[in-house]
Amino acid sequence: MASSLIDVEYNYKTITENIEKAAAKVGKSASDITFLAATKTVDASTINHAISLGLKYIGENRVQELLSK
Repeated sequence: MASSLIDVEYNYKTITENIEKAAAKVGKSASDITFLAATKTVDASTINHAISLGLKYIGENRVQELLSK
């Protein structure tokens, strides 16, 4: 799981940097863009780690999985 959390940190940082660059390119603020992560088949501890990094919006496509998380 440790490598998974490192991957989450790397991916979160990369995505937020790309959002900032794209927003600046069109004269917007990064806060104008919603970063929504899909959590299909991702365990709760990994999701909580992403939340601790600053992720605010999470989507799940199955109610059963959402309730268990």
